[in-house]
Amino acid sequence: MRLFLRLLAGLGLLLALVACTSGSPTAPPVLPTSVSVTQVSGPTAAPTLTAIRIAFPAEPPLEARIEGDLPAGALQQYRFPARGGETLTLSLITEPPQGAVLSLWGADGTVLLSNHAGAQHWSGEVPSTQDYIVAVLSRDQDVHYLLTIQRVASTPAPSPPARLQLDAHGQGQVEGTLQPGEIRPFAVSAQAGQELEVHLSTQPPGSAILAIWGADGTVLLSDHATATQWRGKIPQTQDYMLAVIGGPNAATFTLTVQARGPEPQATPESPSTPPKATATPAPTATPTASAAQHPQAQRLVFEPGGRTAQTLGVLEAGQQARYVISGRRGATMTVTLSLDPAEGATLAIWGADGTVLLSDHAGATHWRGVLPADQDYYIQVMAAPEKVYYALRVDMTDAAGAAPTPTPTPIRITFPPGGTAMRVEGEVPPQDAVYYVLRAAKDQEMRVRLEVPTQEDGTPAARLSIWGADGTVLLSGHTVATAWTGTLPATQDYFILIQTNRNTAVPYRLEVEIPAP
Repeated sequence: MRLFLRLLAGLGLLLALVACTSGSPTAPPVLPTSVSVTQVSGPTAAPTLTAIRIAFPAEPPLEARIEGDLPAGALQQYRFPARGGETLTLSLITEPPQGAVLSLWGADGTVLLSNHAGAQHWSGEVPSTQDYIVAVLSRDQDVHYLLTIQRVASTPAPSPPARLQLDAHGQGQVEGTLQPGEIRPFAVSAQAGQELEVHLSTQPPGSAILAIWGADGTVLLSDHATATQWRGKIPQTQDYMLAVIGGPNAATFTLTVQARGPEPQATPESPSTPPKATATPAPTATPTASAAQHPQAQRLVFEPGGRTAQTLGVLEAGQQARYVISGRRGATMTVTLSLDPAEGATLAIWGADGTVLLSDHAGATHWRGVLPADQDYYIQVMAAPEKVYYALRVDMTDAAGAAPTPTPTPIRITFPPGGTAMRVEGEVPPQDAVYYVLRAAKDQEMRVRLEVPTQEDGTPAARLSIWGADGTVLLSGHTVATAWTGTLPATQDYFILIQTNRNTAVPYRLEVEIPAP
Protein backbone atom coordinates (compact mmCIF):
# COMPACT_ATOMS: atom_id res chain seq x y z
CA MET A 1 0.00 0.00 0.00
CA ARG A 2 2.94 2.33 0.76
CA LEU A 3 4.29 1.70 -2.73
CA PHE A 4 0.89 2.48 -4.19
CA LEU A 5 0.75 5.84 -2.35
CA ARG A 6 4.21 6.71 -3.68
CA LEU A 7 2.93 5.94 -7.18
CA LEU A 8 0.03 8.34 -6.67
CA ALA A 9 2.38 11.08 -5.43
CA GLY A 10 4.48 10.69 -8.57
CA LEU A 11 1.66 11.07 -11.07
CA GLY A 12 2.79 14.48 -12.29
CA LEU A 13 6.31 13.27 -13.16
CA LEU A 14 5.32 10.94 -16.00
CA LEU A 15 6.09 12.13 -19.51
CA ALA A 16 3.26 12.58 -22.00
CA LEU A 17 3.14 12.73 -25.76
CA VAL A 18 3.06 16.17 -27.44
CA ALA A 19 0.11 16.93 -29.70
CA CYS A 20 -0.47 19.31 -32.62
CA THR A 21 -2.83 19.32 -35.67
CA SER A 22 -5.03 16.60 -37.19
CA GLY A 23 -5.10 14.49 -40.36
CA SER A 24 -5.92 11.04 -41.76
CA PRO A 25 -3.39 8.21 -42.20
CA THR A 26 -3.23 6.40 -45.51
CA ALA A 27 -2.29 2.73 -45.36
CA PRO A 28 -0.85 1.62 -48.75
CA PRO A 29 -3.27 -0.90 -50.26
CA VAL A 30 -2.43 -3.59 -52.78
CA LEU A 31 -4.95 -3.55 -55.60
CA PRO A 32 -5.39 -7.07 -57.04
CA THR A 33 -6.55 -7.50 -60.63
CA SER A 34 -9.19 -10.22 -60.42
CA VAL A 35 -12.28 -11.10 -58.44
CA SER A 36 -11.58 -13.57 -55.66
CA VAL A 37 -14.51 -15.65 -54.36
CA THR A 38 -13.56 -17.66 -51.29
CA GLN A 39 -15.47 -20.59 -49.80
CA VAL A 40 -15.23 -20.98 -46.03
CA SER A 41 -15.19 -24.63 -45.03
CA GLY A 42 -18.24 -26.26 -43.47
CA PRO A 43 -19.98 -25.88 -40.15
CA THR A 44 -17.48 -27.99 -38.25
CA ALA A 45 -14.62 -25.59 -38.96
CA ALA A 46 -13.06 -23.88 -35.94
CA PRO A 47 -13.50 -20.11 -35.56
CA THR A 48 -10.64 -18.17 -37.13
CA LEU A 49 -9.18 -14.67 -36.94
CA THR A 50 -7.39 -15.02 -40.28
CA ALA A 51 -8.55 -12.26 -42.61
CA ILE A 52 -8.96 -13.64 -46.13
CA ARG A 53 -7.89 -11.08 -48.73
CA ILE A 54 -10.57 -10.22 -51.27
CA ALA A 55 -9.56 -9.16 -54.79
CA PHE A 56 -11.59 -6.89 -57.05
CA PRO A 57 -11.48 -6.38 -60.84
CA ALA A 58 -9.15 -3.66 -62.13
CA GLU A 59 -12.07 -1.81 -63.75
CA PRO A 60 -15.57 -1.00 -62.50
CA PRO A 61 -17.90 -2.41 -61.39
CA LEU A 62 -15.83 -3.28 -58.32
CA GLU A 63 -17.80 -6.09 -56.68
CA ALA A 64 -16.96 -9.33 -54.85
CA ARG A 65 -19.37 -12.05 -53.66
CA ILE A 66 -18.29 -14.53 -50.98
CA GLU A 67 -20.31 -17.56 -49.89
CA GLY A 68 -19.53 -19.68 -46.86
CA ASP A 69 -20.62 -21.52 -43.72
CA LEU A 70 -19.97 -20.77 -40.06
CA PRO A 71 -20.66 -22.77 -36.89
CA ALA A 72 -22.56 -21.11 -34.04
CA GLY A 73 -20.62 -18.27 -32.44
CA ALA A 74 -17.83 -18.29 -35.05
CA LEU A 75 -16.16 -15.36 -36.78
CA GLN A 76 -14.71 -14.97 -40.28
CA GLN A 77 -12.85 -11.86 -41.43
CA TYR A 78 -12.19 -10.53 -44.94
CA ARG A 79 -9.65 -7.88 -45.85
CA PHE A 80 -9.69 -5.63 -48.92
CA PRO A 81 -8.37 -2.24 -50.10
CA ALA A 82 -10.52 0.85 -50.54
CA ARG A 83 -9.71 4.45 -51.41
CA GLY A 84 -10.68 7.53 -49.42
CA GLY A 85 -13.96 8.95 -50.66
CA GLU A 86 -15.20 5.68 -52.16
CA THR A 87 -18.73 4.57 -51.41
CA LEU A 88 -18.67 1.09 -49.90
CA THR A 89 -21.76 -1.13 -49.66
CA LEU A 90 -21.94 -4.39 -47.69
CA SER A 91 -24.85 -6.82 -47.89
CA LEU A 92 -25.17 -10.08 -45.92
CA ILE A 93 -27.83 -12.73 -46.67
CA THR A 94 -28.02 -15.67 -44.27
CA GLU A 95 -29.85 -18.94 -43.81
CA PRO A 96 -31.46 -18.98 -41.32
CA PRO A 97 -32.42 -15.27 -41.63
CA GLN A 98 -30.62 -12.97 -39.19
CA GLY A 99 -28.22 -15.83 -38.45
CA ALA A 100 -25.13 -13.60 -38.56
CA VAL A 101 -24.15 -9.92 -38.30
CA LEU A 102 -21.53 -7.67 -39.86
CA SER A 103 -18.80 -5.40 -38.48
CA LEU A 104 -16.40 -3.16 -40.41
CA TRP A 105 -13.26 -1.23 -39.49
CA GLY A 106 -10.20 0.29 -41.11
CA ALA A 107 -6.61 -0.87 -40.65
CA ASP A 108 -5.97 2.42 -38.77
CA GLY A 109 -8.57 1.47 -36.14
CA THR A 110 -11.48 3.56 -37.46
CA VAL A 111 -14.69 1.66 -36.63
CA LEU A 112 -17.33 2.11 -39.32
CA LEU A 113 -19.79 -0.57 -38.17
CA SER A 114 -19.80 -2.23 -34.73
CA ASN A 115 -20.93 -5.84 -34.37
CA HIS A 116 -23.17 -4.57 -31.55
CA ALA A 117 -25.30 -2.86 -34.21
CA GLY A 118 -26.68 -6.27 -35.25
CA ALA A 119 -26.64 -5.13 -38.90
CA GLN A 120 -26.60 -7.13 -42.12
CA HIS A 121 -26.41 -4.14 -44.47
CA TRP A 122 -24.19 -1.04 -44.48
CA SER A 123 -23.39 1.69 -46.96
CA GLY A 124 -21.18 4.72 -46.50
CA GLU A 125 -18.17 6.70 -47.63
CA VAL A 126 -14.79 5.40 -46.42
CA PRO A 127 -12.67 8.10 -44.75
CA SER A 128 -9.17 7.23 -46.03
CA THR A 129 -7.18 5.05 -48.43
CA GLN A 130 -6.16 1.85 -46.61
CA ASP A 131 -7.17 -1.76 -46.03
CA TYR A 132 -10.58 -2.40 -44.49
CA ILE A 133 -11.67 -5.53 -42.62
CA VAL A 134 -15.24 -6.83 -42.65
CA ALA A 135 -16.22 -9.58 -40.20
CA VAL A 136 -19.14 -12.01 -40.38
CA LEU A 137 -20.14 -13.18 -36.87
CA SER A 138 -22.63 -16.04 -36.52
CA ARG A 139 -25.15 -15.99 -33.71
CA ASP A 140 -26.31 -19.03 -31.68
CA GLN A 141 -26.62 -21.55 -34.53
CA ASP A 142 -24.84 -22.76 -37.67
CA VAL A 143 -25.33 -20.43 -40.62
CA HIS A 144 -24.83 -20.33 -44.38
CA TYR A 145 -24.14 -16.83 -45.76
CA LEU A 146 -23.62 -14.79 -48.91
CA LEU A 147 -21.60 -11.59 -48.47
CA THR A 148 -21.54 -8.96 -51.24
CA ILE A 149 -18.99 -6.13 -51.19
CA GLN A 150 -19.35 -3.25 -53.66
CA ARG A 151 -16.99 -0.31 -54.16
CA VAL A 152 -17.51 2.82 -56.25
CA ALA A 153 -13.97 3.78 -57.37
CA SER A 154 -12.48 7.20 -56.73
CA THR A 155 -8.96 8.57 -56.90
CA PRO A 156 -5.79 6.58 -57.87
CA ALA A 157 -3.92 4.60 -55.21
CA PRO A 158 -0.91 6.28 -53.48
CA SER A 159 2.67 5.21 -53.97
CA PRO A 160 4.05 2.52 -51.59
CA PRO A 161 5.86 3.63 -48.42
CA ALA A 162 9.60 4.29 -48.39
CA ARG A 163 11.53 1.87 -46.16
CA LEU A 164 13.32 3.39 -43.18
CA GLN A 165 16.48 1.40 -42.32
CA LEU A 166 17.78 1.35 -38.75
CA ASP A 167 21.54 1.26 -38.06
CA ALA A 168 23.40 -1.06 -35.68
CA HIS A 169 22.28 1.09 -32.74
CA GLY A 170 18.63 0.84 -33.73
CA GLN A 171 18.48 4.43 -34.95
CA GLY A 172 17.09 5.86 -38.18
CA GLN A 173 16.24 9.29 -39.49
CA VAL A 174 14.68 10.76 -42.62
CA GLU A 175 14.10 14.34 -43.74
CA GLY A 176 11.71 15.66 -46.35
CA THR A 177 9.17 18.23 -47.44
CA LEU A 178 5.37 18.17 -47.33
CA GLN A 179 2.89 19.88 -49.59
CA PRO A 180 -0.39 21.02 -47.99
CA GLY A 181 -2.41 17.97 -46.99
CA GLU A 182 0.25 15.52 -48.24
CA ILE A 183 0.81 12.17 -46.49
CA ARG A 184 4.31 10.64 -46.52
CA PRO A 185 4.28 6.96 -45.45
CA PHE A 186 7.40 5.13 -44.22
CA ALA A 187 7.83 1.44 -43.31
CA VAL A 188 10.12 0.10 -40.58
CA SER A 189 10.67 -3.48 -39.39
CA ALA A 190 10.29 -4.07 -35.65
CA GLN A 191 10.33 -7.10 -33.39
CA ALA A 192 7.87 -8.12 -30.67
CA GLY A 193 9.04 -6.81 -27.28
CA GLN A 194 11.17 -4.01 -28.69
CA GLU A 195 10.63 -0.51 -27.38
CA LEU A 196 10.13 1.90 -30.27
CA GLU A 197 10.41 5.67 -29.89
CA VAL A 198 9.32 7.94 -32.76
CA HIS A 199 9.78 11.74 -32.92
CA LEU A 200 8.55 14.13 -35.59
CA SER A 201 9.85 17.71 -35.79
CA THR A 202 8.58 20.18 -38.37
CA GLN A 203 9.30 23.66 -39.66
CA PRO A 204 7.19 25.62 -39.07
CA PRO A 205 6.43 23.90 -35.75
CA GLY A 206 3.09 22.08 -35.48
CA SER A 207 2.61 21.75 -39.25
CA ALA A 208 2.35 17.92 -39.37
CA ILE A 209 1.38 14.96 -37.17
CA LEU A 210 2.15 11.23 -36.83
CA ALA A 211 0.12 8.06 -37.28
CA ILE A 212 1.55 4.57 -36.62
CA TRP A 213 0.04 1.16 -37.36
CA GLY A 214 1.15 -2.41 -38.01
CA ALA A 215 0.82 -4.34 -41.25
CA ASP A 216 -1.82 -6.49 -39.49
CA GLY A 217 -3.99 -3.44 -38.71
CA THR A 218 -2.85 -2.91 -35.10
CA VAL A 219 -3.05 0.84 -34.41
CA LEU A 220 -0.29 2.18 -32.17
CA LEU A 221 -0.98 5.89 -32.71
CA SER A 222 -4.17 7.16 -34.34
CA ASP A 223 -4.15 10.30 -36.48
CA HIS A 224 -6.96 11.52 -34.20
CA ALA A 225 -4.38 11.81 -31.41
CA THR A 226 -2.80 14.77 -33.31
CA ALA A 227 0.56 13.76 -31.83
CA THR A 228 4.20 14.19 -32.88
CA GLN A 229 5.79 11.66 -30.49
CA TRP A 230 5.12 8.05 -29.54
CA ARG A 231 6.93 5.52 -27.38
CA GLY A 232 5.83 1.99 -26.57
CA LYS A 233 6.48 -1.73 -26.83
CA ILE A 234 6.00 -3.47 -30.15
CA PRO A 235 3.24 -6.14 -29.88
CA GLN A 236 4.21 -8.29 -32.88
CA THR A 237 7.15 -8.83 -35.23
CA GLN A 238 6.18 -7.24 -38.55
CA ASP A 239 6.40 -4.04 -40.61
CA TYR A 240 5.01 -0.86 -39.05
CA MET A 241 3.84 2.14 -41.04
CA LEU A 242 4.87 5.63 -39.90
CA ALA A 243 2.72 8.24 -41.66
CA VAL A 244 3.75 11.91 -41.62
CA ILE A 245 0.55 13.86 -42.26
CA GLY A 246 0.76 17.45 -43.46
CA GLY A 247 -1.51 20.29 -42.44
CA PRO A 248 -2.91 23.18 -44.49
CA ASN A 249 0.54 24.66 -45.26
CA ALA A 250 3.77 23.41 -46.84
CA ALA A 251 6.44 22.27 -44.36
CA THR A 252 9.75 20.48 -43.91
CA PHE A 253 10.08 17.58 -41.46
CA THR A 254 12.57 15.32 -39.69
CA LEU A 255 11.38 11.86 -38.59
CA THR A 256 13.58 10.09 -36.02
CA VAL A 257 13.18 6.47 -34.90
CA GLN A 258 14.94 4.70 -32.02
CA ALA A 259 14.47 0.97 -31.38
CA ARG A 260 15.70 -0.59 -28.12
CA GLY A 261 15.84 -4.22 -27.08
CA PRO A 262 16.12 -7.26 -29.39
CA GLU A 263 17.54 -6.51 -32.82
CA PRO A 264 14.83 -6.22 -35.50
CA GLN A 265 14.35 -9.31 -37.63
CA ALA A 266 14.69 -8.99 -41.38
CA THR A 267 11.40 -8.72 -43.20
CA PRO A 268 10.95 -11.64 -45.61
CA GLU A 269 10.58 -10.82 -49.28
CA SER A 270 7.04 -10.62 -50.57
CA PRO A 271 5.86 -13.82 -52.28
CA SER A 272 4.74 -13.71 -55.90
CA THR A 273 1.11 -14.17 -54.92
CA PRO A 274 -0.66 -12.02 -52.31
CA PRO A 275 -0.59 -13.72 -48.88
CA LYS A 276 -3.60 -14.08 -46.64
CA ALA A 277 -3.30 -11.34 -44.07
CA THR A 278 -3.68 -12.19 -40.38
CA ALA A 279 -5.75 -9.57 -38.62
CA THR A 280 -6.04 -8.93 -34.93
CA PRO A 281 -9.55 -8.83 -33.46
CA ALA A 282 -11.46 -5.71 -34.50
CA PRO A 283 -9.31 -2.77 -33.34
CA THR A 284 -12.19 -1.08 -31.68
CA ALA A 285 -11.70 0.86 -28.53
CA THR A 286 -14.77 -0.83 -27.11
CA PRO A 287 -14.63 -4.59 -26.48
CA THR A 288 -16.65 -6.62 -28.96
CA ALA A 289 -17.52 -9.78 -27.07
CA SER A 290 -20.36 -10.23 -24.63
CA ALA A 291 -22.23 -7.57 -22.73
CA ALA A 292 -20.61 -8.80 -19.53
CA GLN A 293 -17.29 -7.45 -20.80
CA HIS A 294 -18.65 -3.90 -20.98
CA PRO A 295 -18.13 -2.33 -17.54
CA GLN A 296 -20.41 0.58 -16.71
CA ALA A 297 -18.59 3.86 -17.34
CA GLN A 298 -17.96 5.91 -14.18
CA ARG A 299 -17.98 9.67 -14.78
CA LEU A 300 -14.84 11.48 -13.71
CA VAL A 301 -15.36 14.84 -11.95
CA PHE A 302 -12.85 17.66 -12.15
CA GLU A 303 -11.31 18.85 -8.92
CA PRO A 304 -11.86 22.46 -7.75
CA GLY A 305 -10.35 24.65 -10.45
CA GLY A 306 -11.73 22.36 -13.14
CA ARG A 307 -8.52 21.06 -14.71
CA THR A 308 -7.71 17.70 -13.08
CA ALA A 309 -9.63 14.51 -12.29
CA GLN A 310 -8.14 11.52 -10.42
CA THR A 311 -9.26 8.11 -9.26
CA LEU A 312 -7.78 4.99 -7.64
CA GLY A 313 -8.72 1.39 -8.31
CA VAL A 314 -7.90 -2.30 -8.14
CA LEU A 315 -8.45 -4.82 -10.94
CA GLU A 316 -8.24 -8.57 -10.82
CA ALA A 317 -6.44 -10.38 -13.64
CA GLY A 318 -8.11 -9.69 -16.99
CA GLN A 319 -10.68 -7.23 -15.61
CA GLN A 320 -11.48 -3.81 -17.07
CA ALA A 321 -12.59 -0.46 -15.66
CA ARG A 322 -14.20 2.25 -17.79
CA TYR A 323 -14.42 6.00 -17.14
CA VAL A 324 -16.05 8.87 -19.05
CA ILE A 325 -15.20 12.57 -19.06
CA SER A 326 -16.49 15.56 -21.06
CA GLY A 327 -14.09 17.28 -23.43
CA ARG A 328 -14.19 20.24 -25.77
CA ARG A 329 -12.86 20.40 -29.31
CA GLY A 330 -9.34 21.85 -29.33
CA ALA A 331 -8.73 21.10 -25.64
CA THR A 332 -5.52 19.27 -24.75
CA MET A 333 -6.15 16.13 -22.67
CA THR A 334 -3.39 14.27 -20.83
CA VAL A 335 -4.12 10.82 -19.39
CA THR A 336 -1.62 9.19 -17.02
CA LEU A 337 -1.92 5.67 -15.58
CA SER A 338 0.36 4.69 -12.65
CA LEU A 339 0.54 0.98 -11.81
CA ASP A 340 1.69 -1.54 -9.24
CA PRO A 341 3.09 -3.77 -10.72
CA ALA A 342 4.56 -1.40 -13.30
CA GLU A 343 3.28 -3.22 -16.40
CA GLY A 344 0.03 -4.51 -14.93
CA ALA A 345 -2.46 -2.69 -17.21
CA THR A 346 -2.87 -0.61 -20.37
CA LEU A 347 -5.07 2.25 -21.59
CA ALA A 348 -7.59 2.70 -24.40
CA ILE A 349 -9.24 6.05 -25.18
CA TRP A 350 -12.05 6.85 -27.63
CA GLY A 351 -14.72 9.45 -28.26
CA ALA A 352 -18.46 8.88 -27.99
CA ASP A 353 -18.66 9.23 -31.79
CA GLY A 354 -16.32 6.27 -32.32
CA THR A 355 -13.08 8.21 -32.84
CA VAL A 356 -10.22 6.06 -31.45
CA LEU A 357 -7.57 8.23 -29.78
CA LEU A 358 -5.53 5.40 -28.24
CA SER A 359 -5.98 1.76 -29.23
CA ASP A 360 -5.73 -0.96 -26.57
CA HIS A 361 -3.21 -2.65 -28.91
CA ALA A 362 -0.72 0.18 -28.28
CA GLY A 363 0.10 -1.16 -24.79
CA ALA A 364 0.40 2.43 -23.51
CA THR A 365 0.02 3.89 -20.01
CA HIS A 366 0.02 7.57 -20.92
CA TRP A 367 -1.40 9.73 -23.74
CA ARG A 368 -1.62 13.39 -24.62
CA GLY A 369 -3.43 14.97 -27.54
CA VAL A 370 -5.84 17.58 -28.85
CA LEU A 371 -9.51 16.54 -28.73
CA PRO A 372 -11.28 16.48 -32.12
CA ALA A 373 -14.87 17.27 -31.03
CA ASP A 374 -17.17 18.47 -28.23
CA GLN A 375 -18.38 15.20 -26.67
CA ASP A 376 -17.79 12.59 -23.98
CA TYR A 377 -14.52 10.64 -24.07
CA TYR A 378 -14.13 7.12 -22.67
CA ILE A 379 -10.99 5.89 -20.89
CA GLN A 380 -10.59 2.16 -20.30
CA VAL A 381 -8.05 0.50 -17.98
CA MET A 382 -7.37 -3.16 -18.90
CA ALA A 383 -5.51 -5.40 -16.47
CA ALA A 384 -2.87 -7.90 -17.56
CA PRO A 385 -2.98 -11.54 -16.35
CA GLU A 386 -2.42 -10.51 -12.70
CA LYS A 387 -3.97 -8.30 -10.05
CA VAL A 388 -3.06 -4.62 -10.39
CA TYR A 389 -3.44 -1.43 -8.32
CA TYR A 390 -3.74 1.74 -10.37
CA ALA A 391 -4.04 5.50 -10.17
CA LEU A 392 -5.62 7.32 -13.11
CA ARG A 393 -5.15 11.04 -13.66
CA VAL A 394 -6.71 13.21 -16.38
CA ASP A 395 -5.57 16.79 -16.99
CA MET A 396 -7.43 18.95 -19.50
CA THR A 397 -6.91 22.54 -20.67
CA ASP A 398 -7.67 24.52 -23.80
CA ALA A 399 -5.20 26.78 -25.58
CA ALA A 400 -5.74 29.50 -23.00
CA GLY A 401 -5.41 27.12 -20.05
CA ALA A 402 -9.09 27.23 -19.15
CA ALA A 403 -11.18 24.23 -18.18
CA PRO A 404 -13.34 22.67 -20.93
CA THR A 405 -17.06 23.37 -21.07
CA PRO A 406 -19.35 20.39 -20.48
CA THR A 407 -20.95 18.53 -23.36
CA PRO A 408 -24.29 20.19 -24.31
CA THR A 409 -27.34 18.57 -22.75
CA PRO A 410 -29.05 16.39 -25.38
CA ILE A 411 -32.72 16.80 -26.30
CA ARG A 412 -34.67 13.76 -25.06
CA ILE A 413 -36.92 11.98 -27.55
CA THR A 414 -40.09 10.48 -25.99
CA PHE A 415 -42.59 8.49 -28.02
CA PRO A 416 -46.27 9.42 -27.61
CA PRO A 417 -48.46 6.94 -25.67
CA GLY A 418 -48.80 3.78 -27.75
CA GLY A 419 -46.51 5.21 -30.42
CA THR A 420 -43.47 3.51 -31.93
CA ALA A 421 -42.04 6.39 -34.00
CA MET A 422 -41.08 10.04 -33.58
CA ARG A 423 -40.22 12.75 -36.12
CA VAL A 424 -38.33 15.94 -35.23
CA GLU A 425 -37.36 18.83 -37.50
CA GLY A 426 -34.91 21.64 -37.04
CA GLU A 427 -31.76 23.33 -38.26
CA VAL A 428 -28.13 22.51 -37.52
CA PRO A 429 -26.13 25.74 -36.98
CA PRO A 430 -23.04 26.32 -39.19
CA GLN A 431 -20.06 24.13 -38.24
CA ASP A 432 -22.08 22.69 -35.34
CA ALA A 433 -24.19 19.71 -34.24
CA VAL A 434 -27.58 18.83 -32.74
CA TYR A 435 -27.76 16.20 -30.01
CA TYR A 436 -30.66 13.81 -29.11
CA VAL A 437 -31.08 10.97 -26.60
CA LEU A 438 -33.73 8.27 -26.13
CA ARG A 439 -34.22 5.24 -23.90
CA ALA A 440 -34.52 1.80 -25.51
CA ALA A 441 -34.39 -1.84 -24.43
CA LYS A 442 -32.02 -4.66 -25.28
CA ASP A 443 -32.86 -6.66 -28.43
CA GLN A 444 -35.28 -4.01 -29.71
CA GLU A 445 -34.85 -2.98 -33.34
CA MET A 446 -34.19 0.71 -33.87
CA ARG A 447 -34.44 2.56 -37.19
CA VAL A 448 -32.97 6.04 -37.62
CA ARG A 449 -33.30 8.14 -40.77
CA LEU A 450 -31.98 11.64 -41.44
CA GLU A 451 -33.20 13.85 -44.30
CA VAL A 452 -30.91 16.78 -45.23
CA PRO A 453 -30.09 18.69 -48.43
CA THR A 454 -27.51 17.28 -50.84
CA GLN A 455 -24.30 19.20 -51.54
CA GLU A 456 -22.87 19.92 -55.00
CA ASP A 457 -20.60 16.87 -54.84
CA GLY A 458 -23.61 14.61 -54.17
CA THR A 459 -22.89 14.00 -50.47
CA PRO A 460 -25.39 14.85 -47.71
CA ALA A 461 -24.96 18.20 -45.95
CA ALA A 462 -24.95 16.53 -42.51
CA ARG A 463 -24.24 13.07 -41.07
CA LEU A 464 -25.33 10.81 -38.23
CA SER A 465 -23.49 9.33 -35.26
CA ILE A 466 -25.19 6.87 -32.85
CA TRP A 467 -23.82 5.38 -29.63
CA GLY A 468 -24.94 3.91 -26.31
CA ALA A 469 -24.43 5.37 -22.84
CA ASP A 470 -21.90 2.57 -22.17
CA GLY A 471 -19.73 3.77 -25.07
CA THR A 472 -20.86 1.17 -27.63
CA VAL A 473 -20.68 2.82 -31.06
CA LEU A 474 -23.52 1.83 -33.39
CA LEU A 475 -22.75 4.30 -36.19
CA SER A 476 -19.40 6.10 -36.36
CA GLY A 477 -19.22 9.77 -37.26
CA HIS A 478 -16.40 8.94 -39.69
CA THR A 479 -18.98 7.72 -42.19
CA VAL A 480 -21.13 10.10 -44.20
CA ALA A 481 -24.26 8.11 -43.30
CA THR A 482 -27.85 9.30 -42.99
CA ALA A 483 -29.63 6.06 -42.02
CA TRP A 484 -29.11 3.15 -39.63
CA THR A 485 -31.13 0.06 -38.68
CA GLY A 486 -30.01 -2.53 -36.13
CA THR A 487 -30.69 -4.52 -32.96
CA LEU A 488 -29.82 -2.73 -29.71
CA PRO A 489 -27.20 -4.48 -27.52
CA ALA A 490 -28.35 -3.27 -24.07
CA THR A 491 -31.13 -1.49 -22.16
CA GLN A 492 -29.84 2.06 -21.77
CA ASP A 493 -29.89 5.58 -23.22
CA TYR A 494 -28.82 5.94 -26.87
CA PHE A 495 -27.42 9.18 -28.27
CA ILE A 496 -27.98 10.50 -31.80
CA LEU A 497 -25.74 13.28 -33.12
CA ILE A 498 -26.47 15.27 -36.31
CA GLN A 499 -23.30 17.06 -37.40
CA THR A 500 -22.33 19.36 -40.27
CA ASN A 501 -19.09 20.97 -41.44
CA ARG A 502 -20.83 23.51 -43.68
CA ASN A 503 -20.47 27.24 -43.12
CA THR A 504 -24.23 27.68 -43.48
CA ALA A 505 -27.13 26.31 -41.43
CA VAL A 506 -28.55 22.93 -42.56
CA PRO A 507 -32.28 22.12 -42.24
CA TYR A 508 -33.02 18.53 -41.22
CA ARG A 509 -35.77 16.02 -40.49
CA LEU A 510 -34.96 13.14 -38.13
CA GLU A 511 -37.15 10.03 -37.89
CA VAL A 512 -36.63 7.47 -35.12
CA GLU A 513 -38.68 4.26 -35.01
CA ILE A 514 -38.67 1.29 -32.63
CA PRO A 515 -41.22 -1.14 -34.12
CA ALA A 516 -43.43 -3.13 -31.79
CA PRO A 517 -42.26 -6.76 -31.38
